[in-house]
Amino acid sequence: MPNKQILSDVKKSFFEIHGNRYNYDLITEENYKNMTTKVPIVCKEHGIFYTTPNKHIKRHQGCPKCKGIRISEIKKGKPRFEIRTQKFGLGICDLEDCVFEGNENIQSYRFWCNMLVRCYDKEYHFKCPTYIGCSVCDEWLLFSNFKKWFDKNYIEGYVLDKDILIKGNKIYSPQTCCFVPNEINALLLKHDNKRGQYPIGVGKHGNKFCARINLYGKNKWIGVFNTKEDAFFAYKKEKENHLKEIAEKYFSDGKITEKVYNALCKYEVNIND
Repeated sequence: MPNKQILSDVKKSFFEIHGNRYNYDLITEENYKNMTTKVPIVCKEHGIFYTTPNKHIKRHQGCPKCKGIRISEIKKGKPRFEIRTQKFGLGICDLEDCVFEGNENIQSYRFWCNMLVRCYDKEYHFKCPTYIGCSVCDEWLLFSNFKKWFDKNYIEGYVLDKDILIKGNKIYSPQTCCFVPNEINALLLKHDNKRGQYPIGVGKHGNKFCARINLYGKNKWIGVFNTKEDAFFAYKKEKENHLKEIAEKYFSDGKITEKVYNALCKYEVNIND
């Protein structure tokens, strides 16, 4: 059975990689089958094309017409960095001839552009409002500085995180960022638009309140409580214990740094998370 991820998470991954270049509204629960079945994606310049979600995420495959134009421009001698640089009036790509491998952007450049998208793209904020108010430090607005840090710290398959080391942080910088496995990053994502009127982990159960938590992809029922506060504190205990368990697992396997390990062990879940 082909792997199928939650559609909202898949779309979020698309935005993380491609920014605001494409529109994904045509991908629905009806036509999204799994990660290896083609879905319709809209290029804002050339219209609809079809590709599989895993290729769009892992291989960074996009609009074939855009790719054809990009190759044509390269053959004509146009500087490569001018073709896809995303500056938002702030970022400066000072390594003009070093952002491509073949016809694809290098990873550090993709991460840099996506970071700028998350911080400064208003349309991206409409879909992912938790990034409103985020910014990039002055040092990293220069691509060469970010690349030096990236090349020293990047771990294949990991994601860039800005608020594990410092909870609530909104500034991307060498002091606040780290690379972590996607499983750890996903544990701390905020879902304000899905939560509703109750605290994180809490729902209504008749005249009382229930608490539940997702552990390793499965929902665990915690219990029923008289108040939403009691339900939240039961969830809080389970969540913080789970974070410590995950931290121990990854640290003992040498997959996270001591800084990340300590941050996860000290992490406190608040009622307004």
